[in-house]
Amino acid sequence: MSRASPPEKLETRRLILRKPRSTDAPALFERFATDVRVTKYLSWTPHRDANATRDFVERCIQLWEEAAEYTWYLTVKPSDSPVGALTFWPTKARAELGYALAYDCWGQGYMAEAVQPVVDWALDVAGYHRVWATCDVENVGSERVMQKVGMNREGRLRAWQAAPNIGPESRDSWSYAITKWDRT
Repeated sequence: MSRASPPEKLETRRLILRKPRSTDAPALFERFATDVRVTKYLSWTPHRDANATRDFVERCIQLWEEAAEYTWYLTVKPSDSPVGALTFWPTKARAELGYALAYDCWGQGYMAEAVQPVVDWALDVAGYHRVWATCDVENVGSERVMQKVGMNREGRLRAWQAAPNIGPESRDSWSYAITKWDRT
Protein backbone atom coordinates (compact mmCIF):
# COMPACT_ATOMS: atom_id res chain seq x y z
CA MET A 1 0.00 0.00 0.00
CA SER A 2 1.34 3.40 -0.97
CA ARG A 3 1.20 5.98 1.81
CA ALA A 4 0.47 9.66 1.41
CA SER A 5 3.60 11.77 1.57
CA PRO A 6 3.81 13.81 4.75
CA PRO A 7 3.03 17.48 4.51
CA GLU A 8 6.12 19.67 4.42
CA LYS A 9 4.33 22.12 6.69
CA LEU A 10 1.73 21.70 9.43
CA GLU A 11 0.24 24.60 11.33
CA THR A 12 -1.42 24.79 14.74
CA ARG A 13 -2.74 27.74 16.69
CA ARG A 14 0.71 28.63 18.05
CA LEU A 15 3.17 26.58 16.02
CA ILE A 16 4.45 25.83 12.58
CA LEU A 17 6.00 22.42 11.94
CA ARG A 18 8.09 22.51 8.79
CA LYS A 19 10.56 20.54 6.77
CA PRO A 20 14.19 21.21 7.81
CA ARG A 21 16.46 23.66 6.01
CA SER A 22 20.25 23.81 6.03
CA THR A 23 20.05 27.27 7.54
CA ASP A 24 18.39 25.84 10.70
CA ALA A 25 21.60 24.43 12.16
CA PRO A 26 22.72 27.52 14.13
CA ALA A 27 19.32 27.90 15.83
CA LEU A 28 19.15 24.19 16.72
CA PHE A 29 22.68 24.30 18.09
CA GLU A 30 21.88 27.34 20.21
CA ARG A 31 18.37 26.35 21.35
CA PHE A 32 18.60 22.68 22.29
CA ALA A 33 21.27 20.48 20.70
CA THR A 34 23.84 21.47 23.34
CA ASP A 35 21.51 21.50 26.36
CA VAL A 36 22.05 18.63 28.82
CA ARG A 37 18.51 19.10 30.18
CA VAL A 38 17.00 18.57 26.73
CA THR A 39 19.20 15.60 25.83
CA LYS A 40 19.10 13.90 29.25
CA TYR A 41 16.87 11.00 28.16
CA LEU A 42 17.76 10.99 24.46
CA SER A 43 19.91 8.39 22.72
CA TRP A 44 22.51 11.00 21.72
CA THR A 45 24.78 13.26 23.73
CA PRO A 46 24.74 17.06 23.50
CA HIS A 47 26.48 18.41 20.43
CA ARG A 48 29.94 19.72 21.24
CA ASP A 49 30.27 21.88 18.17
CA ALA A 50 28.18 23.44 15.43
CA ASN A 51 29.42 20.89 12.88
CA ALA A 52 27.58 18.09 14.71
CA THR A 53 24.34 20.05 14.50
CA ARG A 54 24.94 20.91 10.86
CA ASP A 55 25.47 17.21 10.12
CA PHE A 56 22.25 16.37 12.01
CA VAL A 57 20.24 18.89 9.97
CA GLU A 58 21.71 17.63 6.69
CA ARG A 59 20.87 14.05 7.68
CA CYS A 60 17.26 15.08 8.45
CA ILE A 61 17.01 16.69 5.00
CA GLN A 62 18.54 13.65 3.27
CA LEU A 63 16.30 11.14 5.07
CA TRP A 64 13.22 13.21 4.18
CA GLU A 65 14.23 13.16 0.51
CA GLU A 66 14.78 9.39 0.69
CA ALA A 67 11.35 8.93 2.36
CA ALA A 68 13.11 7.01 5.14
CA GLU A 69 12.07 9.27 8.01
CA TYR A 70 10.52 12.68 8.37
CA THR A 71 11.60 15.36 10.83
CA TRP A 72 9.66 18.56 11.23
CA TYR A 73 11.24 21.53 12.99
CA LEU A 74 8.94 23.38 15.37
CA THR A 75 8.73 27.14 15.35
CA VAL A 76 6.63 29.33 17.62
CA LYS A 77 4.65 31.86 15.60
CA PRO A 78 5.52 34.35 14.28
CA SER A 79 9.20 33.29 14.43
CA ASP A 80 10.67 31.00 11.80
CA SER A 81 13.53 29.91 14.08
CA PRO A 82 13.23 26.29 15.25
CA VAL A 83 12.86 25.49 18.96
CA GLY A 84 12.34 21.76 18.61
CA ALA A 85 12.17 18.73 16.38
CA LEU A 86 9.60 15.98 15.87
CA THR A 87 10.62 12.85 13.95
CA PHE A 88 8.32 10.31 12.32
CA TRP A 89 9.75 6.87 11.49
CA PRO A 90 7.38 4.97 9.16
CA THR A 91 7.34 1.18 9.01
CA LYS A 92 4.64 -0.45 6.87
CA ALA A 93 1.32 0.13 8.69
CA ARG A 94 2.79 1.79 11.76
CA ALA A 95 5.07 4.65 12.68
CA GLU A 96 7.15 5.71 15.65
CA LEU A 97 7.57 9.26 16.96
CA GLY A 98 10.42 10.98 18.77
CA TYR A 99 10.85 14.59 19.79
CA ALA A 100 12.95 17.22 21.54
CA LEU A 101 12.14 20.75 22.61
CA ALA A 102 14.19 23.71 23.83
CA TYR A 103 14.20 23.88 27.63
CA ASP A 104 12.71 27.37 27.80
CA CYS A 105 9.67 26.05 25.88
CA TRP A 106 8.91 23.23 28.33
CA GLY A 107 5.67 23.27 30.28
CA GLN A 108 3.74 25.34 27.73
CA GLY A 109 2.00 22.49 25.87
CA TYR A 110 3.97 23.05 22.66
CA MET A 111 5.05 19.46 22.12
CA ALA A 112 1.58 17.97 22.54
CA GLU A 113 0.30 20.69 20.20
CA ALA A 114 2.94 19.65 17.66
CA VAL A 115 2.44 15.90 18.00
CA GLN A 116 -1.35 16.00 17.59
CA PRO A 117 -1.48 17.03 13.90
CA VAL A 118 1.19 14.46 13.05
CA VAL A 119 -0.85 11.72 14.73
CA ASP A 120 -3.99 12.98 12.98
CA TRP A 121 -2.27 13.00 9.59
CA ALA A 122 -0.80 9.51 10.10
CA LEU A 123 -4.03 7.84 11.21
CA ASP A 124 -6.65 9.82 9.28
CA VAL A 125 -4.92 10.73 6.01
CA ALA A 126 -1.89 8.54 5.44
CA GLY A 127 -3.56 5.30 6.50
CA TYR A 128 -1.20 4.16 9.23
CA HIS A 129 -2.88 1.82 11.73
CA ARG A 130 -0.66 2.61 14.70
CA VAL A 131 1.48 5.47 15.96
CA TRP A 132 3.70 4.76 18.93
CA ALA A 133 6.50 6.23 21.01
CA THR A 134 8.61 5.37 24.00
CA CYS A 135 10.08 7.36 26.83
CA ASP A 136 12.37 6.66 29.74
CA VAL A 137 10.31 5.66 32.78
CA GLU A 138 11.61 8.75 34.59
CA ASN A 139 10.74 11.16 31.74
CA VAL A 140 7.41 12.39 33.10
CA GLY A 141 7.21 15.32 30.66
CA SER A 142 7.43 13.08 27.61
CA GLU A 143 4.92 10.69 29.12
CA ARG A 144 2.47 13.59 29.57
CA VAL A 145 2.83 14.54 25.90
CA MET A 146 1.86 11.03 24.82
CA GLN A 147 -1.12 10.98 27.16
CA LYS A 148 -2.35 14.39 25.95
CA VAL A 149 -2.49 13.19 22.33
CA GLY A 150 -4.55 10.14 23.25
CA MET A 151 -1.84 7.50 23.37
CA ASN A 152 -2.28 4.65 25.82
CA ARG A 153 0.46 3.14 27.94
CA GLU A 154 0.97 -0.40 26.72
CA GLY A 155 3.72 -1.54 28.99
CA ARG A 156 7.22 -1.33 30.32
CA LEU A 157 10.05 -2.21 27.95
CA ARG A 158 12.82 -3.56 30.12
CA ALA A 159 16.37 -2.44 29.28
CA TRP A 160 14.98 -0.82 26.13
CA GLN A 161 17.40 2.00 25.40
CA ALA A 162 20.57 3.50 26.74
CA ALA A 163 20.51 7.13 27.78
CA PRO A 164 24.21 8.00 27.44
CA ASN A 165 23.68 11.28 29.27
CA ILE A 166 22.68 9.30 32.37
CA GLY A 167 24.96 6.26 31.99
CA PRO A 168 26.00 3.42 29.68
CA GLU A 169 23.39 0.87 30.80
CA SER A 170 20.14 0.36 28.92
CA ARG A 171 17.17 1.72 30.83
CA ASP A 172 13.52 0.82 31.04
CA SER A 173 11.04 2.73 28.92
CA TRP A 174 7.28 3.11 28.74
CA SER A 175 5.66 2.18 25.46
CA TYR A 176 2.68 4.29 24.38
CA ALA A 177 0.54 3.95 21.27
CA ILE A 178 -2.63 5.04 19.58
CA THR A 179 -4.35 3.10 16.81
CA LYS A 180 -6.90 4.14 14.25
CA TRP A 181 -9.42 1.98 16.15
CA ASP A 182 -8.83 3.98 19.35
CA ARG A 183 -10.27 7.02 17.61
CA THR A 184 -13.65 5.58 16.62
